[in-house]
Amino acid sequence: MSRIRATISTLAAVLMCVGCSESMSGSPTTAPSSTESPDSTTGSPSPTKSTAEPSSSPLKALKPCELLTTSAMSSLGVTGEPKEGTSKSVPSCQWRVTKASVKDSYTIAVGIYERRGLKDIVASGQIQKIQVGSRQAAQYLGEGGAHCAVALEVTASSRVDVLATGDSADKLCGPVLEAAKLVEPELP
Repeated sequence: MSRIRATISTLAAVLMCVGCSESMSGSPTTAPSSTESPDSTTGSPSPTKSTAEPSSSPLKALKPCELLTTSAMSSLGVTGEPKEGTSKSVPSCQWRVTKASVKDSYTIAVGIYERRGLKDIVASGQIQKIQVGSRQAAQYLGEGGAHCAVALEVTASSRVDVLATGDSADKLCGPVLEAAKLVEPELP
């Protein structure tokens, strides 16, 4: 049980880091975004929206736990119920794939990035540009090599990431690509 908690904690940390620590060349500019400000009653961050934010995003209505159909979950070997959450204002959902040994088991997650496109990916090592269905996509290992992910482009400034965290991120790139192929048709 502690291994599962550790995996979920690692996944949450990874989702918080993805897209948040990349250094880029060029001049900084202001862009519409969602910011967080401390809630005066709890001291916890609470999202606030910029007035310059676009009124609708193609990803706004998506629910991450609905992006893997029952059939898709079955073909991927998902065990148990999905766990919905949010990490750094990124809606996400996790599914556990339990294998014969804990070492071979892993967690699949889907994160919806309404304001980060493929160009905003933060990776350990190279980002491999690929095609998934009709979409441009990118496959990469996350910060520190903690997970393997496939980012599916929705617009130039939005994407949906499918990732897996387990004992060996390199070995999870195949299952992640299969999961991404099942998520892709569900996207707008």
